[in-house]
Amino acid sequence: MKIEAKQLRAARALLGWSLEQASRACGIAVPNLSNLENEKTQPRRSTVAALVQAFEAEGVEFMDGGVRQASRTVSFFYGEQAFLELLDDIYNTLQDGDELLYMYVDESCSAPEVIERELRLRRAGIKFRSLVKDGSKNLIYPIQEYRYIPERFFINNVVVIYGRKAAIETREKITLIHDANVAVALRNSFEMLWLQGSMPNETDAKEVYV
Repeated sequence: MKIEAKQLRAARALLGWSLEQASRACGIAVPNLSNLENEKTQPRRSTVAALVQAFEAEGVEFMDGGVRQASRTVSFFYGEQAFLELLDDIYNTLQDGDELLYMYVDESCSAPEVIERELRLRRAGIKFRSLVKDGSKNLIYPIQEYRYIPERFFINNVVVIYGRKAAIETREKITLIHDANVAVALRNSFEMLWLQGSMPNETDAKEVYV
């Protein structure tokens, strides 16, 4: 499959990606990606494969002479690595200053690998806010990032909202919804709960990451 420079520019514009975001998603250095877009170099087969995989994962399809938004709006992550794969997608989607929202999170269940991925996001400038069960004290990040929600409304299925996407974790899988309208609806629900919730006043976590 051949990808033209104009297709690459159009695919990036369709997602609203900066060169830096596209670089992270594709695993291609920013200068190399810029050279491709400006027709200074031609992509190798492995580079084309990386581009196609990254953009198709975001619902963009390459066709003869152009690109289009794919009809697929739902994808899935399965298995023990599912949440780590979701965090990788978040890293490739968001950029410095963007925000990641967690609903119904229980950090006592966070594995070291999850914390490592979250710290990588924080180092990249991603901001966090989380809704946790009333009374939870195992809070591993600054307490101003948390709000309590009543226990009767808490469910053990994490909801993650970022960019134009939303993900719901269940026991078997993570369902990722590529739909800006769904993301906005869930983000509004998050904001309502955030405004009504109270901020914790202490944590008993063994380590708090800043």
